[in-house]
Amino acid sequence: MANSSTTPIATTGAYFLYVRGDRSVTPTTPVTATNTSATLRTNGSIYQGAQTITATNAFTAVGNIYPSAIDFSKLSRTGVSNVYYIWDSKKVGSTQTGAYQTFSFLNNYQPIPGGGSYPIGQSNTKIECGQGFFVTGSGLLTFNEEAKVASTSNQAFRPVRSSADLVKIDTRLYDAASGTILDGNAVVFDAAYSNAVDQNDVPKMTNTTENFGLTKSGKVLSIEGRHPLNAQDEVAFKMTNMQAKEYRLEIAAMNIPEGLSATLEDRYVGSSSPIDLTGTTIYSFQVENNTAAKDPSRFRILFGSKGSVIAQPHPAISVSPNPVQGKMINLQMTDLPKGNYQVSLIGTDGRVIMNRRVAHPGNTAVQIINVSNEVLAGVYQLQVTGTGKEKFVQSIVIE
Repeated sequence: MANSSTTPIATTGAYFLYVRGDRSVTPTTPVTATNTSATLRTNGSIYQGAQTITATNAFTAVGNIYPSAIDFSKLSRTGVSNVYYIWDSKKVGSTQTGAYQTFSFLNNYQPIPGGGSYPIGQSNTKIECGQGFFVTGSGLLTFNEEAKVASTSNQAFRPVRSSADLVKIDTRLYDAASGTILDGNAVVFDAAYSNAVDQNDVPKMTNTTENFGLTKSGKVLSIEGRHPLNAQDEVAFKMTNMQAKEYRLEIAAMNIPEGLSATLEDRYVGSSSPIDLTGTTIYSFQVENNTAAKDPSRFRILFGSKGSVIAQPHPAISVSPNPVQGKMINLQMTDLPKGNYQVSLIGTDGRVIMNRRVAHPGNTAVQIINVSNEVLAGVYQLQVTGTGKEKFVQSIVIE
Protein backbone atom coordinates (compact mmCIF):
# COMPACT_ATOMS: atom_id res chain seq x y z
CA MET A 1 0.00 0.00 0.00
CA ALA A 2 1.41 3.41 -0.94
CA ASN A 3 0.14 6.94 -0.40
CA SER A 4 2.01 9.87 -1.90
CA SER A 5 -0.04 12.51 -0.07
CA THR A 6 2.06 15.25 1.54
CA THR A 7 -0.74 16.57 3.77
CA PRO A 8 0.74 17.27 7.26
CA ILE A 9 -0.64 15.38 10.25
CA ALA A 10 -0.69 16.56 13.86
CA THR A 11 2.11 14.31 15.04
CA THR A 12 1.74 15.19 18.73
CA GLY A 13 -1.67 13.54 18.65
CA ALA A 14 -2.57 9.93 17.93
CA TYR A 15 -4.67 8.18 15.31
CA PHE A 16 -6.52 4.89 15.29
CA LEU A 17 -5.50 3.21 12.03
CA TYR A 18 -7.44 0.16 10.93
CA VAL A 19 -5.85 -1.32 7.81
CA ARG A 20 -7.99 -3.76 5.86
CA GLY A 21 -8.23 -5.31 2.43
CA ASP A 22 -11.87 -6.41 2.52
CA ARG A 23 -13.96 -3.22 2.69
CA SER A 24 -16.83 -5.13 4.33
CA VAL A 25 -14.68 -5.74 7.43
CA THR A 26 -15.21 -3.34 10.35
CA PRO A 27 -13.51 -3.10 13.78
CA THR A 28 -16.28 -5.29 15.24
CA THR A 29 -16.19 -7.98 12.54
CA PRO A 30 -14.73 -11.31 13.72
CA VAL A 31 -11.41 -12.09 12.07
CA THR A 32 -11.72 -15.26 9.97
CA ALA A 33 -8.79 -14.91 7.55
CA THR A 34 -5.02 -14.80 8.03
CA ASN A 35 -3.71 -11.31 8.77
CA THR A 36 -0.89 -9.82 6.71
CA SER A 37 1.60 -7.15 7.73
CA ALA A 38 1.38 -3.52 6.64
CA THR A 39 4.09 -0.90 7.12
CA LEU A 40 3.12 2.74 7.69
CA ARG A 41 5.72 5.51 7.70
CA THR A 42 5.76 9.24 8.29
CA ASN A 43 8.60 11.67 7.77
CA GLY A 44 9.56 15.13 8.91
CA SER A 45 11.58 16.86 11.60
CA ILE A 46 12.52 14.97 14.76
CA TYR A 47 11.16 16.26 18.06
CA GLN A 48 13.90 16.99 20.60
CA GLY A 49 14.00 18.47 24.09
CA ALA A 50 10.97 19.21 26.25
CA GLN A 51 7.64 18.99 24.41
CA THR A 52 4.37 19.84 26.21
CA ILE A 53 0.96 18.51 25.17
CA THR A 54 -2.34 19.82 26.54
CA ALA A 55 -4.94 17.32 27.75
CA THR A 56 -8.41 18.83 27.67
CA ASN A 57 -10.98 16.09 28.29
CA ALA A 58 -11.66 12.74 29.92
CA PHE A 59 -9.59 10.82 27.35
CA THR A 60 -6.94 12.63 25.31
CA ALA A 61 -5.10 10.78 22.53
CA VAL A 62 -1.33 11.32 22.61
CA GLY A 63 1.43 10.01 20.35
CA ASN A 64 4.96 9.18 21.45
CA ILE A 65 6.64 11.94 19.46
CA TYR A 66 10.22 10.88 20.12
CA PRO A 67 12.28 8.56 17.82
CA SER A 68 12.69 6.34 20.87
CA ALA A 69 10.63 4.36 23.34
CA ILE A 70 9.73 6.30 26.49
CA ASP A 71 9.07 5.47 30.14
CA PHE A 72 5.63 6.90 30.97
CA SER A 73 6.48 7.21 34.66
CA LYS A 74 9.25 9.70 33.78
CA LEU A 75 6.97 12.13 31.93
CA SER A 76 6.00 15.32 33.77
CA ARG A 77 2.32 15.73 34.54
CA THR A 78 0.23 18.68 35.72
CA GLY A 79 -3.46 17.87 36.14
CA VAL A 80 -3.01 14.62 34.18
CA SER A 81 -3.63 11.34 36.02
CA ASN A 82 -0.85 8.81 36.51
CA VAL A 83 -2.48 6.32 34.14
CA TYR A 84 -2.37 5.54 30.45
CA TYR A 85 -4.31 3.33 28.03
CA ILE A 86 -3.02 1.42 24.98
CA TRP A 87 -4.98 -0.32 22.24
CA ASP A 88 -3.54 -3.83 22.02
CA SER A 89 -4.29 -5.48 18.67
CA LYS A 90 -2.98 -8.79 20.04
CA LYS A 91 -5.48 -8.75 22.92
CA VAL A 92 -8.10 -10.89 21.25
CA GLY A 93 -11.71 -10.68 22.39
CA SER A 94 -14.91 -12.13 20.99
CA THR A 95 -14.25 -10.47 17.61
CA GLN A 96 -10.46 -11.05 17.61
CA THR A 97 -9.78 -7.40 16.79
CA GLY A 98 -8.09 -6.18 19.98
CA ALA A 99 -8.97 -4.37 23.20
CA TYR A 100 -7.75 -1.58 25.48
CA GLN A 101 -5.11 -2.28 28.15
CA THR A 102 -4.95 0.00 31.20
CA PHE A 103 -1.76 0.82 33.13
CA SER A 104 -1.90 2.79 36.38
CA PHE A 105 0.46 3.76 39.20
CA LEU A 106 -2.33 2.51 41.49
CA ASN A 107 -1.74 -1.06 40.29
CA ASN A 108 2.04 -0.66 39.83
CA TYR A 109 1.43 -0.38 36.07
CA GLN A 110 0.30 -4.00 35.77
CA PRO A 111 -1.99 -4.42 32.73
CA ILE A 112 -5.74 -4.62 33.16
CA PRO A 113 -7.05 -6.97 31.87
CA GLY A 114 -3.67 -8.33 30.69
CA GLY A 115 -2.83 -10.91 28.05
CA GLY A 116 -2.06 -10.18 24.41
CA SER A 117 1.10 -8.06 24.26
CA TYR A 118 1.24 -7.55 28.04
CA PRO A 119 1.47 -10.59 30.37
CA ILE A 120 -0.74 -10.63 33.46
CA GLY A 121 1.04 -9.35 36.57
CA GLN A 122 4.01 -7.88 34.68
CA SER A 123 4.49 -4.14 35.18
CA ASN A 124 4.98 -2.00 32.08
CA THR A 125 5.74 1.72 31.73
CA LYS A 126 7.18 1.62 28.22
CA ILE A 127 5.52 3.23 25.20
CA GLU A 128 7.14 2.50 21.85
CA CYS A 129 8.29 5.06 19.31
CA GLY A 130 5.28 6.23 17.32
CA GLN A 131 2.82 4.36 19.56
CA GLY A 132 -0.37 6.17 20.51
CA PHE A 133 -1.92 6.15 23.96
CA PHE A 134 -4.66 7.85 25.98
CA VAL A 135 -4.39 9.88 29.18
CA THR A 136 -7.10 11.25 31.46
CA GLY A 137 -7.57 14.59 33.17
CA SER A 138 -7.19 18.21 32.06
CA GLY A 139 -3.72 19.71 32.20
CA LEU A 140 -0.23 19.36 30.75
CA LEU A 141 1.84 16.31 29.82
CA THR A 142 5.50 17.07 29.15
CA PHE A 143 7.92 14.84 27.24
CA ASN A 144 11.58 15.19 28.17
CA GLU A 145 14.85 13.62 27.08
CA GLU A 146 15.19 11.79 30.43
CA ALA A 147 12.08 9.74 29.59
CA LYS A 148 13.77 8.00 26.64
CA VAL A 149 14.58 4.32 27.15
CA ALA A 150 15.92 1.41 25.13
CA SER A 151 13.37 -0.59 23.15
CA THR A 152 14.07 -4.13 24.30
CA SER A 153 10.99 -5.57 26.02
CA ASN A 154 7.60 -4.74 27.48
CA GLN A 155 8.88 -4.85 31.04
CA ALA A 156 8.93 -1.82 33.29
CA PHE A 157 12.19 0.09 33.51
CA ARG A 158 11.48 1.60 36.91
CA PRO A 159 8.87 -0.16 39.02
CA VAL A 160 7.53 2.28 41.58
CA ARG A 161 7.17 -0.33 44.32
CA SER A 162 7.15 -4.07 44.72
CA SER A 163 3.95 -5.58 43.36
CA ALA A 164 4.14 -8.12 46.19
CA ASP A 165 3.32 -5.32 48.63
CA LEU A 166 -0.02 -4.46 47.01
CA VAL A 167 -3.19 -5.26 48.94
CA LYS A 168 -5.71 -5.83 46.18
CA ILE A 169 -8.33 -7.92 44.44
CA ASP A 170 -8.03 -8.59 40.70
CA THR A 171 -11.12 -9.84 38.86
CA ARG A 172 -10.91 -11.08 35.28
CA LEU A 173 -13.62 -12.21 32.87
CA TYR A 174 -12.86 -15.19 30.62
CA ASP A 175 -14.60 -16.88 27.72
CA ALA A 176 -15.14 -20.33 29.24
CA ALA A 177 -14.86 -22.23 25.94
CA SER A 178 -11.65 -20.68 24.60
CA GLY A 179 -10.03 -19.58 27.88
CA THR A 180 -9.53 -16.09 26.42
CA ILE A 181 -9.30 -13.15 28.84
CA LEU A 182 -12.01 -10.70 27.81
CA ASP A 183 -11.77 -7.94 30.42
CA GLY A 184 -10.90 -7.25 34.04
CA ASN A 185 -10.50 -4.78 36.87
CA ALA A 186 -8.63 -4.27 40.14
CA VAL A 187 -9.31 -2.76 43.57
CA VAL A 188 -6.25 -1.61 45.55
CA PHE A 189 -6.59 -1.00 49.31
CA ASP A 190 -4.27 1.54 50.98
CA ALA A 191 -4.58 4.32 53.56
CA ALA A 192 -3.22 6.74 50.93
CA TYR A 193 -6.44 6.45 48.88
CA SER A 194 -9.91 7.86 49.45
CA ASN A 195 -13.17 5.93 49.30
CA ALA A 196 -14.53 8.73 47.10
CA VAL A 197 -13.95 8.66 43.34
CA ASP A 198 -11.02 11.00 42.67
CA GLN A 199 -8.00 11.46 40.42
CA ASN A 200 -6.38 8.28 41.75
CA ASP A 201 -9.21 6.15 40.37
CA VAL A 202 -9.00 4.98 36.77
CA PRO A 203 -12.01 5.50 34.45
CA LYS A 204 -12.79 2.51 32.26
CA MET A 205 -12.06 2.67 28.54
CA THR A 206 -15.01 0.82 26.97
CA ASN A 207 -14.30 -2.02 24.54
CA THR A 208 -16.50 -2.97 21.59
CA THR A 209 -16.92 -6.48 23.02
CA GLU A 210 -17.53 -7.68 26.61
CA ASN A 211 -16.78 -5.20 29.40
CA PHE A 212 -16.37 -6.05 33.08
CA GLY A 213 -15.62 -2.97 35.18
CA LEU A 214 -16.21 -1.55 38.63
CA THR A 215 -19.05 0.83 39.47
CA LYS A 216 -18.70 3.48 42.18
CA SER A 217 -20.78 6.65 42.72
CA GLY A 218 -22.22 6.42 39.22
CA LYS A 219 -18.77 6.06 37.60
CA VAL A 220 -17.39 3.00 35.80
CA LEU A 221 -13.75 2.25 36.67
CA SER A 222 -11.01 -0.14 35.58
CA ILE A 223 -8.94 0.31 38.75
CA GLU A 224 -10.10 1.74 42.06
CA GLY A 225 -8.07 2.86 45.07
CA ARG A 226 -9.79 2.89 48.45
CA HIS A 227 -9.18 2.82 52.20
CA PRO A 228 -7.97 -0.42 53.85
CA LEU A 229 -10.53 -3.21 53.63
CA ASN A 230 -13.07 -3.78 56.41
CA ALA A 231 -15.96 -6.13 57.12
CA GLN A 232 -18.59 -3.67 55.84
CA ASP A 233 -17.10 -3.21 52.36
CA GLU A 234 -18.46 -4.32 49.02
CA VAL A 235 -17.16 -4.27 45.45
CA ALA A 236 -19.81 -3.70 42.80
CA PHE A 237 -19.21 -4.73 39.18
CA LYS A 238 -20.71 -3.53 35.91
CA MET A 239 -20.79 -5.82 32.88
CA THR A 240 -21.95 -4.89 29.37
CA ASN A 241 -22.00 -6.36 25.84
CA MET A 242 -22.38 -9.90 27.20
CA GLN A 243 -23.26 -12.69 24.79
CA ALA A 244 -25.45 -15.77 25.32
CA LYS A 245 -22.73 -18.28 26.33
CA GLU A 246 -20.69 -19.56 29.27
CA TYR A 247 -18.12 -17.37 31.03
CA ARG A 248 -15.96 -17.65 34.10
CA LEU A 249 -14.65 -15.16 36.61
CA GLU A 250 -11.26 -15.45 38.27
CA ILE A 251 -10.97 -13.46 41.49
CA ALA A 252 -7.39 -13.21 42.74
CA ALA A 253 -6.86 -11.84 46.27
CA MET A 254 -3.45 -10.57 47.37
CA ASN A 255 -2.30 -9.69 50.90
CA ILE A 256 -5.86 -9.41 52.27
CA PRO A 257 -5.77 -8.96 56.09
CA GLU A 258 -6.74 -11.93 58.24
CA GLY A 259 -10.09 -11.97 59.99
CA LEU A 260 -12.17 -11.18 56.89
CA SER A 261 -14.39 -13.29 54.67
CA ALA A 262 -16.03 -12.59 51.32
CA THR A 263 -18.67 -13.98 48.98
CA LEU A 264 -19.48 -13.37 45.32
CA GLU A 265 -23.17 -12.59 44.88
CA ASP A 266 -24.79 -13.62 41.58
CA ARG A 267 -28.15 -11.88 41.61
CA TYR A 268 -29.44 -13.68 38.51
CA VAL A 269 -29.29 -17.19 39.99
CA GLY A 270 -29.68 -15.97 43.57
CA SER A 271 -26.40 -17.43 44.79
CA SER A 272 -23.60 -16.33 47.10
CA SER A 273 -20.32 -18.20 46.64
CA PRO A 274 -17.39 -18.07 49.10
CA ILE A 275 -14.19 -16.34 47.93
CA ASP A 276 -10.75 -17.54 48.93
CA LEU A 277 -9.02 -14.40 50.29
CA THR A 278 -5.65 -16.16 50.30
CA GLY A 279 -5.60 -17.12 46.62
CA THR A 280 -7.72 -17.38 43.47
CA THR A 281 -11.42 -18.26 43.22
CA ILE A 282 -13.00 -19.47 39.98
CA TYR A 283 -16.71 -18.94 39.33
CA SER A 284 -18.36 -20.24 36.14
CA PHE A 285 -21.66 -18.79 34.98
CA GLN A 286 -24.02 -18.89 32.05
CA VAL A 287 -25.50 -15.88 30.30
CA GLU A 288 -28.85 -16.64 28.70
CA ASN A 289 -30.35 -14.48 26.00
CA ASN A 290 -32.54 -12.40 28.32
CA THR A 291 -32.32 -9.05 30.05
CA ALA A 292 -32.01 -10.43 33.60
CA ALA A 293 -29.03 -12.66 32.75
CA LYS A 294 -27.25 -9.67 31.12
CA ASP A 295 -28.07 -7.26 33.96
CA PRO A 296 -25.01 -4.94 34.28
CA SER A 297 -25.20 -5.14 38.11
CA ARG A 298 -25.53 -8.95 38.26
CA PHE A 299 -22.36 -9.43 40.36
CA ARG A 300 -20.87 -7.94 43.51
CA ILE A 301 -18.49 -9.00 46.30
CA LEU A 302 -19.64 -8.67 49.91
CA PHE A 303 -17.17 -8.72 52.82
CA GLY A 304 -17.72 -9.74 56.41
CA SER A 305 -15.94 -11.00 59.48
CA LYS A 306 -14.27 -14.41 59.20
CA GLY A 307 -16.63 -17.20 60.20
CA SER A 308 -19.77 -15.19 59.45
CA VAL A 309 -22.18 -16.34 56.75
CA ILE A 310 -22.72 -13.36 54.46
CA ALA A 311 -24.93 -15.06 51.90
CA GLN A 312 -28.68 -14.77 51.96
CA PRO A 313 -30.19 -18.19 51.18
CA HIS A 314 -31.83 -18.82 47.83
CA PRO A 315 -35.62 -18.97 48.38
CA ALA A 316 -35.72 -22.47 46.85
CA ILE A 317 -33.11 -23.96 49.19
CA SER A 318 -31.89 -23.31 52.71
CA VAL A 319 -29.58 -24.97 55.20
CA SER A 320 -30.31 -24.95 58.92
CA PRO A 321 -28.34 -24.80 61.08
CA ASN A 322 -25.64 -22.93 59.24
CA PRO A 323 -22.79 -23.38 60.28
CA VAL A 324 -23.36 -27.11 59.76
CA GLN A 325 -22.74 -29.23 62.84
CA GLY A 326 -22.01 -32.94 63.17
CA LYS A 327 -21.24 -33.34 59.45
CA MET A 328 -24.98 -33.44 58.67
CA ILE A 329 -26.49 -30.95 56.21
CA ASN A 330 -30.20 -30.29 56.71
CA LEU A 331 -31.23 -29.10 53.23
CA GLN A 332 -34.75 -27.72 52.91
CA MET A 333 -36.05 -27.66 49.33
CA THR A 334 -39.01 -25.31 48.96
CA ASP A 335 -41.60 -25.28 46.15
CA LEU A 336 -39.45 -27.37 43.82
CA PRO A 337 -40.88 -29.94 41.39
CA LYS A 338 -40.60 -33.67 41.98
CA GLY A 339 -37.48 -35.30 40.59
CA ASN A 340 -33.89 -36.33 41.12
CA TYR A 341 -31.50 -33.53 42.10
CA GLN A 342 -27.72 -33.49 42.29
CA VAL A 343 -26.21 -31.88 45.38
CA SER A 344 -22.55 -30.84 45.12
CA LEU A 345 -20.20 -29.46 47.73
CA ILE A 346 -17.63 -27.13 46.12
CA GLY A 347 -14.49 -25.70 47.70
CA THR A 348 -13.25 -22.12 47.37
CA ASP A 349 -10.82 -23.30 44.67
CA GLY A 350 -13.72 -24.49 42.50
CA ARG A 351 -12.99 -28.19 43.16
CA VAL A 352 -15.99 -30.49 43.70
CA ILE A 353 -15.54 -32.11 47.13
CA MET A 354 -18.68 -34.26 47.18
CA ASN A 355 -21.59 -35.27 44.93
CA ARG A 356 -24.93 -36.75 46.09
CA ARG A 357 -28.17 -37.49 44.26
CA VAL A 358 -31.42 -36.98 46.16
CA ALA A 359 -34.99 -37.86 45.20
CA HIS A 360 -37.20 -34.87 45.98
CA PRO A 361 -40.90 -35.78 46.39
CA GLY A 362 -42.02 -32.35 45.24
CA ASN A 363 -43.18 -29.15 46.93
CA THR A 364 -41.32 -28.67 50.25
CA ALA A 365 -39.20 -31.31 51.97
CA VAL A 366 -36.02 -31.64 54.01
CA GLN A 367 -33.13 -33.79 52.77
CA ILE A 368 -30.51 -35.01 55.27
CA ILE A 369 -27.08 -35.23 53.63
CA ASN A 370 -24.22 -36.85 55.50
CA VAL A 371 -20.82 -35.27 54.87
CA SER A 372 -17.73 -37.45 54.83
CA ASN A 373 -15.38 -37.05 57.78
CA GLU A 374 -12.67 -36.31 55.21
CA VAL A 375 -14.32 -32.95 54.46
CA LEU A 376 -12.42 -30.34 56.46
CA ALA A 377 -14.03 -27.50 58.40
CA GLY A 378 -14.40 -24.34 56.33
CA VAL A 379 -16.54 -22.34 53.90
CA TYR A 380 -18.11 -24.17 50.96
CA GLN A 381 -20.57 -23.65 48.14
CA LEU A 382 -23.56 -26.03 48.19
CA GLN A 383 -24.91 -26.37 44.66
CA VAL A 384 -28.24 -28.06 43.89
CA THR A 385 -28.85 -28.91 40.22
CA GLY A 386 -32.36 -29.74 39.06
CA THR A 387 -33.66 -31.97 36.29
CA GLY A 388 -33.86 -28.99 33.94
CA LYS A 389 -30.21 -28.11 34.73
CA GLU A 390 -31.31 -25.12 36.80
CA LYS A 391 -28.87 -24.41 39.63
CA PHE A 392 -29.40 -23.18 43.18
CA VAL A 393 -26.36 -22.22 45.23
CA GLN A 394 -25.96 -21.54 48.94
CA SER A 395 -22.83 -20.61 50.91
CA ILE A 396 -22.40 -22.80 53.99
CA VAL A 397 -19.88 -23.21 56.80
CA ILE A 398 -18.96 -26.68 58.00
CA GLU A 399 -17.62 -26.87 61.55
